[in-house]
Amino acid sequence: MALSWKQNPDSTSALRRKIPLNQALKFFAVDASGSTSGHIIQVEGQFVENLCHSQDSAAKWGSSCSKPKALLRQINRWNSSYWDADQGGTYPGEILRCKSATECVQKADVWYLMTDGEIHQNDVQELASLANRERVTNVPVCLVVFGTRRKNPDSMNISVGIPVYATAAEAIILFKDVHSRQVYVVAAKGVFSALAKTPNHVDLSQWDNLACFDDENSFAQECESRGIKVTRSIDRHDTPAVSLGQTWDSSTGVLVDIDALLSQNRVDTNDIDDLLEEETFEQLALICKTRRKLADLRSFLLRHKQEEMIVRLKDIHGAGQILQELHESDPTSVDRQELTRRLREAHAANRQAYLAERDFPSAEVRGVKKLNRAVDHALSLLAEVEKADYTADILERKSNRARRAEVLSNRDAEVHLSSLDLSDSVDASRSTCNICCGEAQVMSVVLKKLGSVEENTSDFFLNFPLVAAQAQQNADMVSSQCICFQCATLMGGKSIFQEDLSAILPVVSYTRENKHYIVHQLTMAITAGLATGAAGVVQMFMSILDHTLRTKQWCSSQANIQHPDPEVACRRQTLEWMLNNLLHTCITRERFSDETSRWVEYPLALKWAGGDFESNKLDSWIIQYPLKGFNQLMRWYELLDSVVPQAIIEQMKVTKLLNVVVSSFMAELLHAPKDREWVYPFIQLIYRGFNATNVPQDLGSTSVLDSGHFWPKLENIFATRQDGKEFLAGIPPSRRSEVCRRVQVVVFWAIFTQKEHVTAKGFFHKLFLREALGAAVLNSASELPGEDTVQNILTSILLEQGKSTDSRHDGVPPFVTPFGPSIISCGKQKCGMLFYDPSEPATLDPDTVRKRRAEHLNSVFQNDAANETGLPEPVNAPERPKSVHYTLHMSIVKVWSTLPRFGQANNPNEPFQAAWAPELSKEDIMNGKENAVSDFVSRVREHICTESRRGNIYHSGFEAEIRELLPSLFDVLRVASEKDGLADRSGLSYVHDWTKNKLANKIEYEKSLSHTA
Repeated sequence: MALSWKQNPDSTSALRRKIPLNQALKFFAVDASGSTSGHIIQVEGQFVENLCHSQDSAAKWGSSCSKPKALLRQINRWNSSYWDADQGGTYPGEILRCKSATECVQKADVWYLMTDGEIHQNDVQELASLANRERVTNVPVCLVVFGTRRKNPDSMNISVGIPVYATAAEAIILFKDVHSRQVYVVAAKGVFSALAKTPNHVDLSQWDNLACFDDENSFAQECESRGIKVTRSIDRHDTPAVSLGQTWDSSTGVLVDIDALLSQNRVDTNDIDDLLEEETFEQLALICKTRRKLADLRSFLLRHKQEEMIVRLKDIHGAGQILQELHESDPTSVDRQELTRRLREAHAANRQAYLAERDFPSAEVRGVKKLNRAVDHALSLLAEVEKADYTADILERKSNRARRAEVLSNRDAEVHLSSLDLSDSVDASRSTCNICCGEAQVMSVVLKKLGSVEENTSDFFLNFPLVAAQAQQNADMVSSQCICFQCATLMGGKSIFQEDLSAILPVVSYTRENKHYIVHQLTMAITAGLATGAAGVVQMFMSILDHTLRTKQWCSSQANIQHPDPEVACRRQTLEWMLNNLLHTCITRERFSDETSRWVEYPLALKWAGGDFESNKLDSWIIQYPLKGFNQLMRWYELLDSVVPQAIIEQMKVTKLLNVVVSSFMAELLHAPKDREWVYPFIQLIYRGFNATNVPQDLGSTSVLDSGHFWPKLENIFATRQDGKEFLAGIPPSRRSEVCRRVQVVVFWAIFTQKEHVTAKGFFHKLFLREALGAAVLNSASELPGEDTVQNILTSILLEQGKSTDSRHDGVPPFVTPFGPSIISCGKQKCGMLFYDPSEPATLDPDTVRKRRAEHLNSVFQNDAANETGLPEPVNAPERPKSVHYTLHMSIVKVWSTLPRFGQANNPNEPFQAAWAPELSKEDIMNGKENAVSDFVSRVREHICTESRRGNIYHSGFEAEIRELLPSLFDVLRVASEKDGLADRSGLSYVHDWTKNKLANKIEYEKSLSHTA
């Protein structure tokens, strides 16, 4: 049994008693998020202090909600310390998560929700859910927005309080100007309506239209003089049911349980009429939006639509029976020709009857259409509410009326659907029908019924209709049936292949009366009757037609086929005719998404898009359009050859590529893991070789990837995206070398200069301001800077050519201690400089050695300012490495120390453990097994470049140098094993004691060796 969705307030509470607003028990929920810091939080505090009484309470909220405080007892303390913005972010749901704050709301006669900010849609819906759960939807509420006056009040964000304002029967939205201290009445309901300047009408186009008070004290005085009273908390209804506004209350006198209402299959005729009343439905739609119930509301409305809503072409002359006889007849029978003649005559008679009755629909049909138009009006409003932001404009019923008036006009024109022109003179795609064998018949395109239209009515598809064809269900929507329109209408809603159909379209010119029928059929098929607008639904259909022509074998081009299939040719001719006609004749806004621009034919809007691109480049409408839709727009330019010059189209493609690559990068950066492995596919677009993930090799003049190797790597980024492959294929070959360099420079700037997520548009704006060559690189119409300039940018993280050591310091110094080369002299054999004075043994002390060693290392290896140790410093790209040397020996030792001797599990007591595979062992490396040595070399290189990240990590000779050092490492380990008295003198049993990795210990070790003894 269906739940009761109506609740009589008199059955849920005693006789409701009122109390003056100024005497009511108040609870103040004060926004103390970080954005209120300073002046705003102080103004909020003064507002509370001016309106509160002894029994009132308040709590601060933000990322959490503080425990409510009684104002009388603590007001003096609060003046100095309480009004601090110390609650973090803006999460009003925390108020109703705090038990004590929720109890204060429930017990209050009225509560004030105070804020300066806005919240995400998910937080709006969360607050609505909590308010419904905690039964505070019927508590009178004053939403107070604090801030600075914008140009118009309709742009004010009210997302914080809209869930409670939407459900409360008695509610008001105030704006408090923190500079002038004035208080404006933005919107009001119930008893508060008397305070509005125009109680029955909300006009937010300018501030002068709003009631204004000098401050909150003046507001309170006005409430008193007008006798504003609210229901006492003890007399309120304790029910989840809510009011749907004054009109609903006057007409029905009941409250509505929203969840129970939406679960109804259908409601009574009188109830649906009341629910679809303008003010009432606005209230219902707003509540459903805040509760994430718009989809349920749409389904509820669709359940009330009648299937038959138009006068259709009917078979009253037996054409269907003749068609059945024709189907059952022997193809060789002499009667078949007679049957086809009779079928053509029946078609003609049906057309005449249709034309005779088209202007005189029956009372039953008129009644059905009236109901369906009312539902369609509601669906149209629902779509507007769904797209709307939570700004004050969502409350402005004047603008909603204007939008619905336009819809009403369009739908009234649609009532004359029966005026469809099927005369012999109508411009149409004509051919011979395979069913009735009639020649020069108006052909048809039929659309298969979709399993669901939910995706087609989503915000994304409504905003970007050209993307629709890429959805799989839409890609298969067009049936391969190719017969005349009249035969198609006789198939009982099915195709000749027994497919369920949702629309039967005559392939006639999209003009005058035919336009309304075609739009109606497309609306029924694509959006299940949701009137989202002719321009959008026709654009969806054009993209579906084009996708069908390019991908379906049953209508493929047969230009190079010697014996083409006539049925395939007929299908293609029919679809191409309809697409071409729609492209030239359909109407859209000149600036597409700008609803204030004039209506123009589609080619003129495409021409505007070209001009907009020339003016705004990366900020233009077409570059901001999603890639799938952008591809479709390029296809339109191809079909409408002379709308925009080819040079401009090429520039669009290059600019869009920069946008797509940066958008992909920023999408990864938004959810970036700390290891930044996601960067690798992008940095591979720039450099030829890598030492480790995201660490390129310095290969001199060949470090940067050339165009020939660049494009396959770019294609890899788009490997899983069909739209990406299609898009890249459209980049002109003549510009690929130049495009390669543009993308490389932009990706370089993204990787090495952008640390936090921004939109692609925001990133490009930063580049224009920050990079001297930003404008030249980002403007596809500009000449790219010279190759040398580009190379200098891309190699700027690498060491400059010529910054190397002198010949005395070529090669790598051998191991002398278990931790590295000699610590008391330069390990380079050709240099051999001592870091102490041999004639003065006292100089062989740590301080002297450290100082002289640092001086020598700085003079030989440091490119920039010297440091205290002379050792390599951390690399911080995009800065170049500060030294030529790197942590070669130490990285070798650290990786070696993690390995097991014979491949057993790593010793858990050994420091610097790493997640190496247990198969790699010291024994295999020391025995020279190539697989083991190669694996070890890779791990050492990885350690130098990603764990140590000191010095010239871009050096290209790591592998040879690591291999060169291994023999000296093994020799030192054998000596160290002998010195430690180990039974195993092979060096495999030697365990590094990291407490001895100190300068003094290593000096003593070297002194103990025979040649320094």
